[in-house]
Amino acid sequence: MCRYNSNANSDATPSILLVDDDETIRNTLPHALREEGFNVALAQNGRRAPQRSRHRHYAVAHIIDMNLPEMDRAKLLSILKAKNPELKQIVITEYPSIENTVKAIDSGVAAYIMKPFQPTQLIAKIKKELKR
Repeated sequence: MCRYNSNANSDATPSILLVDDDETIRNTLPHALREEGFNVALAQNGRRAPQRSRHRHYAVAHIIDMNLPEMDRAKLLSILKAKNPELKQIVITEYPSIENTVKAIDSGVAAYIMKPFQPTQLIAKIKKELKR
């Protein structure tokens, strides 16, 4: 049973592109998100994320690690936002700093979460952004 929207079909179900080089995150977080009724696609680095976006429209949220290999986070966010200006972007990082937080907010990021985090924290942020 889909917790987010029990009447949703695959076209109406929010899609999330999870971009993170941390294999543990890529292996565990999608399960929690799918349990909540979200469609989830994965990319392990900044180069693969735009490729995934070419094949599917992620209108709801992109969850992006601050320090991605193969492409700067700011450049990736810019590419993804150019494809979909309505995109909700949530950044997760294990390198918190005031400077990173300010940069993320200035680049249009909707939410900023520090690792380690509980999946429930992320799910709450996603749902909050979906209501906006």
